[in-house]
Amino acid sequence: MEHSGEDAIEASRYAIWGVEREALRIVIANEAAIRHLGFSRPELFGMTLMDLLPADAVAAIERHCPRGYRSDLPNRLGFFALQKKDGTRSSVELFCQAMRMQGEERIFVLARLHRLGPPPAIPPMGPPRSSPSV
Repeated sequence: MEHSGEDAIEASRYAIWGVEREALRIVIANEAAIRHLGFSRPELFGMTLMDLLPADAVAAIERHCPRGYRSDLPNRLGFFALQKKDGTRSSVELFCQAMRMQGEERIFVLARLHRLGPPPAIPPMGPPRSSPSV
């Protein structure tokens, strides 16, 4: 299914970013993602999912949005720690959805902040990994 929903993504109150399929490099980010993470758009576009999320979250995204998978509904992945620019982490509920946009297959990740009750435990996370240069 081909989407041209950049306006809907940008207007969302939830942090949303899209990654290219192969290296999971961030290629789309809405204003809510920029505001929550603290990175500029150019900074985010130089990052991959591995720079923001722990390995188990990245594995869940790859498992729930495999190559060639299409769905009109996002997959709920659970609660994970999201790395912010200032070094702090926030507990977020992640969802992912695979779709085509601008002729390319993308994985879109939506992060909803956890605000009700005590946050789930956030496991320790090492420093962000840098991506190999392409």
